[in-house]
Amino acid sequence: MKLFFRIIFQVAFIITILSGCESDELLNLGSAFYIDRGIAYTEKGKYDKAIDEFNKAIKINPKFAEAYSFRGIVYGKKGQYDRAIDDFTEAIEINPKFAEAYSNRGFGYMRKGQYDRAIDDFTEAIEINPKFAQAYMFRGSAYIALRQYDKYTSDFNKAKELDPSYDKRALLEKNEDLLSVIAKSIDFSQPEVDKEIYTDNAILKYEDARTGRMHKFKGFKEIENWRKERGKKWPKRELYVISIEREADRAHVKCGVLVDDVETGAEFIKLSCSTKMLKIGSTWKIKEQIIMHKY
Repeated sequence: MKLFFRIIFQVAFIITILSGCESDELLNLGSAFYIDRGIAYTEKGKYDKAIDEFNKAIKINPKFAEAYSFRGIVYGKKGQYDRAIDDFTEAIEINPKFAEAYSNRGFGYMRKGQYDRAIDDFTEAIEINPKFAQAYMFRGSAYIALRQYDKYTSDFNKAKELDPSYDKRALLEKNEDLLSVIAKSIDFSQPEVDKEIYTDNAILKYEDARTGRMHKFKGFKEIENWRKERGKKWPKRELYVISIEREADRAHVKCGVLVDDVETGAEFIKLSCSTKMLKIGSTWKIKEQIIMHKY
């Protein structure tokens, strides 16, 4: 197999030389094989292997900005935000017009709670690419954290204008029955959970942001006790929908939750909430819910 890839690369080398290709393009061609492998490992959640592949791509071409950006994304997924920011910065130094790298670095700053620096990067990404809808959405999220709601609304509306998929209003109205159940399940300000929203074998999973450890709570009593404890620390502020997959008797809803973190003193943190639901009779109930820190 190694011999096969070596032959393919040599053929590509000859074709490139004959076509008058520049040396940087040739190096990018050599790096592309490892980039593809790194992306595949990333999609499978094999982050260390992905980083190894991106390292190989960078070794072949240390000026390949996209390789640093991809590696930075993986470091971000591992929660290593400083290393992620370093990689995005390297990508920007190589290519100062790399809008995605600015946006990715801004997201890294946002995960660290450095919202002003995040906004600067999102703004730079938008100046490079005024049609970058995601950068508007990310900047809007940073404005929420700073309680600058007017600016958030302006950015959110601009993102919707550029990409209608960001407009969730119709989605919300169509699925009010699902969302009312989910809103009740994550309203930490309530003294206790309504057990009727969970099926008998319901599962709640929660990732501790400080340790990375996943905790699993199964059954009414465990879930209720967990929510009582969290209710002292996470007063809910806002719930928003990311996606809804709905069939006749089952649904999968992904939401975001903005909450105050009483423990750390942060005014806002964002949680993700992935909820699998079943329709029993005429009522939607929760089968499994996963709550994780986003930033």
